[in-house]
Amino acid sequence: SSFFLIFGVDLHWSIAMLIGSIGVATAPAITFALLNHMEIEGRFRNMVANILVLDDVLEVILFSIFAQIAVMHYAPGSKIELSGVVSHLIKEFGGALILGVAVFVFLKLAVRAKKMDTRAKENTQYMPRLLSRLLATHPTPSVEVLVVVIGTVSVASSIAMGLNLPFLMVGVIAGVLIANFHTQALFDSLKIDNVMPLFNLVFFALIGANIHLDSLFSGDAEQYFMIGGYIVARGTGKIVGTYVACRVTGQDKKISSVLPFLMLPQAGVAAVEAVYVVKLLGINGQVVADIVLPALVIFEITGVFLSERALTKWRQWTMGEHEALHGKDTGIPLKIEGLEELTEFLPGDLAGVKIEATTQNQAIKDLAIHFKDNGYIVDIDTVIDLAIAREKMASTSIGGGVAIPHCKIMGIDKPVCAITYLDKPLTEPLGLDGQPIDTILFLISPAKYPESHLKALSTIAKTFSNPDRAEKIKQQFNQS
Repeated sequence: SSFFLIFGVDLHWSIAMLIGSIGVATAPAITFALLNHMEIEGRFRNMVANILVLDDVLEVILFSIFAQIAVMHYAPGSKIELSGVVSHLIKEFGGALILGVAVFVFLKLAVRAKKMDTRAKENTQYMPRLLSRLLATHPTPSVEVLVVVIGTVSVASSIAMGLNLPFLMVGVIAGVLIANFHTQALFDSLKIDNVMPLFNLVFFALIGANIHLDSLFSGDAEQYFMIGGYIVARGTGKIVGTYVACRVTGQDKKISSVLPFLMLPQAGVAAVEAVYVVKLLGINGQVVADIVLPALVIFEITGVFLSERALTKWRQWTMGEHEALHGKDTGIPLKIEGLEELTEFLPGDLAGVKIEATTQNQAIKDLAIHFKDNGYIVDIDTVIDLAIAREKMASTSIGGGVAIPHCKIMGIDKPVCAITYLDKPLTEPLGLDGQPIDTILFLISPAKYPESHLKALSTIAKTFSNPDRAEKIKQQFNQS
């Protein structure tokens, strides 16, 4: 904004501030796509997500304020009044809140988990029924779910734009409600491979349809100067500002060297707002699109390249040790006659581990510690949270004193299972058949290979629903 206030001699100050507010926006979609592609999870991912969302929310607020001021300035016979700006913001964000709640309600009704049949006397010998009960706990990531989510949000965003409401806030409000009051699994469809090319195509089509070539190639030195100024000012502000904030808040040096570059990509939000300004202000707002849209192409290409390099460094720093450990010999190989398929994902260092848990959640936490200590996972908190969240949906007990808590995570290449036999069986909660739980198998599987999760879960359930096989394995572990 300062750059355009100083050098934009023909621009009204509200337009200069409007361009500056658009510069605050980032591109969370492409950043999350890179995080998913590189399988980066944990606290760093959560930090990036929170910063990106707060950044764009702040941008929407600033954009709404200065857009309303610009409307007042250019409206015939109108004058800029603080009361008018405040009342307009209340109306805008109130409308966005209503639309966001409507999106949440629709998706909660449209994409629902199958109801569990958790009757205590269920016959666990019938594998199709047992496996469907274990698996049918939340919407499976699929193109169908993705289309429903994207379609619903797109319709709501279109309505918001038609009513001059902050469309981004609609998605943010709906997302917060869904994550907290529906199921986080609804967002897993956004991790489907090859989805991002579609969004990139829409992004470049939107920009291409609104760039005026006569303006871009007019040879006007002032126009080029303004575009270059936007690129330099925004790039410098994002990198320097984020770095300083990291140092002030005492972040690790690795975070300080990576995070600033993740703030550079700029795409959908800024593009839509630049086009929206033209719709809102007519010819008076065209200068905003002429400056912002060409610059977005640079930020989308260069920003993504720099972000990918930064995340590659982060992955090498934080996951190199994990990957090295993951490829190690898993200790004493298990040899259970006739059950070689089971031992493929039940390594010796996780077979029959000793814990002293009094609740199933505590058992999950204790077994997660064994996963981490033996080098199978890096982010223990995510594993614990996902497994406990799964348990809240429906019990993973299969009867006979056996429970199979499980979750799918990023960062591993094949299923891994830990098994423990409790000296004091758990009486809270009881198993599916009312028996105390004394055998817990904690299964973690790669999110990118859901078929391997299904195979591992089916093998475990089939094996341990047979009392003779389950007892045979228990005896081997007690003797080792």
